[in-house]
Parts: sequence; C-alpha cells; structure tokens
Amino acid sequence: MIRSRHALTNPPSPTPHKFLAEPPARLGVAIVEAVSRDDVLASCAALPGATEDYPFGEGAEAFKVGARMLALVPLAAESASINLEREPGLALTLRRVPAVRPGYHQNKGHWNTVELDGSIPDQQCREMITDSYQFVSSQLPRARPPSVLQQ
Repeated sequence: MIRSRHALTNPPSPTPHKFLAEPPARLGVAIVEAVSRDDVLASCAALPGATEDYPFGEGAEAFKVGARMLALVPLAAESASINLEREPGLALTLRRVPAVRPGYHQNKGHWNTVELDGSIPDQQCREMITDSYQFVSSQLPRARPPSVLQQ
C-alpha cells in the first residue's frame, strides 16, 4: 500500500464511513482507471426497481426508486459525474474526498456530485451508488420497498 508522508505523520482520524477509512494517499491522490459515464449508467440501471427518467430534459438521466430520485447523471457535460443522494451527515463527511463536492443544482445537504475523474476507485464508486440506492429505498413507504431489500 502506498502511503504519503502526510499519512505516516498524521494518521487519519477514525471515521464512521468505509470510504474515508483509506489513508489519504488512496483517496484522490493516486489516479486509477476512471469509471466511465456508461459504467455508472449501467450500474444504476441494474439496481432492482430502479427506473430511468429525464425530468430535466434529454441532457440529464435520472434514476428513481418509486417516486424518489437516487442518482442524476449529466449526459451533455464534458467531464463525467454523478449526483447521489445521501443522509445529510454522511453527505458532508464524504466531501472530504477531493472528487466529492456538494450536489450541483441539488439540495446541498443531501446531494453530492462525484467527479468520475479516476481519483475514486471503480468499486468505491459502485458502493456509493448502492449506498444511495439503499438510503433512498429506506425512505420509501413500507408498503413499497424495492425487491433488493427483501432478499
């Protein structure tokens, strides 16, 4: 594992979220193969009960569970990104990762924009999508939970 000098002299403080448990050298410093917009679209479309919608026009694809949006993927932007909904405390905590910032054109308390620039490993990006899905699914009325939560 590669560690920066900063990580050795100032170990990261314990955090409640798995994405922030990595040393700083692995979060936003080392570039890995970037997750593509197509990978993100496929991951969102594969979620049980997720539907695609274009509530803001053809330039952005939204994924919903029930009537609640869990992800928004800009299609026309030059740089790829995805907006994901999170509980407010975790949304703020995840912003310590350089590629995660307050949600563009979204409620800044709940939404994060994740830049798909290669600074977040593919698996962590997919886990962020799954976590958003689980958060949004948990907010649905009990009579209509998606099938993934019944496994």
